[in-house]
Amino acid sequence: MLLAEDSPADVMVLEEILQQQQNAKFEISIAPDGQKAIQLVDSLDEDGSLPLFDIALVDLNLPKHTGHEVLAAIRNAERSRGIPVIIVTSSRSPIDIKRAKDLGATEYFEKVPDFDAYCALGPLIIRTLRSEERRVGKE
Repeated sequence: MLLAEDSPADVMVLEEILQQQQNAKFEISIAPDGQKAIQLVDSLDEDGSLPLFDIALVDLNLPKHTGHEVLAAIRNAERSRGIPVIIVTSSRSPIDIKRAKDLGATEYFEKVPDFDAYCALGPLIIRTLRSEERRVGKE
């Protein structure tokens, strides 16, 4: 999993949420800014022996490159273009939501201050991965 998130507190919360998913183990590559996230995506095309991320969680408000730019890089890269991407952000802006969908975001999840509501992200990740497995299985 690629996690593009600059907030250490949000990284900790996301790791906690992922640990609650009993039947899923995640290896997480954390990119603390958009530049690092894009470098990780580019490295997949440069070295075909590197394992692909099964999913990417991308914050929109990243330093150095925005989450929209990271999403565009994922969709434009040869090897990662098909992985599901969940935008995980505090932005409710209709413009941000539309741009994310236009760039190919699989899901859009709003960060909320309530931990229990935030925990809905875990099942969303699992549903997204299962949906992707079914889609790929039909190809």
